[in-house]
Amino acid sequence: MTNVPIYVLQVQIASKAPARLAAFRAALEQVCSEDTAFGFEIDSVDDNEVTAILKGLGEEQLVGAINRLRDFGVDCTVGAPEIAYRETVSRTVEHEHVYKNLVGPAGEFARMILRLEPLPRGEGFLFTSEAMDATLLPEHVAGVEKGINGTRKSGVAQGFPVTDVRVTLTDGAFHDQDSTAATFEREAPIAFRIAMLKAGPMLLEPIMRVEVVTPEDYAGSVRGDLTSRRGKITDELERKGIQVIVALVPLGNIFGYVNSLRSMTDGRGDCSINFERYEPVPVPDDLPDPDFPGAMALRQVG
Repeated sequence: MTNVPIYVLQVQIASKAPARLAAFRAALEQVCSEDTAFGFEIDSVDDNEVTAILKGLGEEQLVGAINRLRDFGVDCTVGAPEIAYRETVSRTVEHEHVYKNLVGPAGEFARMILRLEPLPRGEGFLFTSEAMDATLLPEHVAGVEKGINGTRKSGVAQGFPVTDVRVTLTDGAFHDQDSTAATFEREAPIAFRIAMLKAGPMLLEPIMRVEVVTPEDYAGSVRGDLTSRRGKITDELERKGIQVIVALVPLGNIFGYVNSLRSMTDGRGDCSINFERYEPVPVPDDLPDPDFPGAMALRQVG
């Protein structure tokens, strides 16, 4: 998971003219070809602007990508870097969804049963089908998969991509005249959202491995500071009066850490920071402020 994007950045250009959009996409693809750890997706296109989401491993990488875009003549507006949280589930559930609209000459019918179950960290998102051909045709199964894949990228509880979840289409039903792949594709996101909320949605946050090298005189201050950032000390070594402290710290709590470390060690401390893994965001005993990641989702399902 060393190349998991943990920062996202919103970039906008002020025109949706086809030629401009094509040039914008071509420039983004060129940046991707130069740096395989960089990614993007076109988020929205409206009458006035095109918005893309850039994904990277760190702030410096995203700043470099913006500079390259401007080298290619892209005039863009750039937002502030944000943390790439993820959504997952905490328990296995099954949910049955039935849609029936038989009014008029062209009716609509779709029935599906979804099973959601958590996967180990880093497994990603999996869709499988156990539905027999007698209950759902292949085009119906494909419609369900397409609808769910489109929805899971934008999240359910708090708007972050869903990961470490297996979705299994266990059963369903269709009508010879009133069921189409389009109906199943349209209804699958509704079924998926309800199942997600039943399955105990959780937010995942990037956890960074922070290795600090500091003179022993400042080790106490460094430990206290890391702990105050929700850090967990995992290892300590001493090398001829130099203390090496290793901790796992949420990414959201170490913005500006290098400058803070230098200040508390009189410029004599140094550190390396690398992505370690995703872990659930802990839920406080009392529901958090609106600024707390996932606060709205926690109020809805907690």
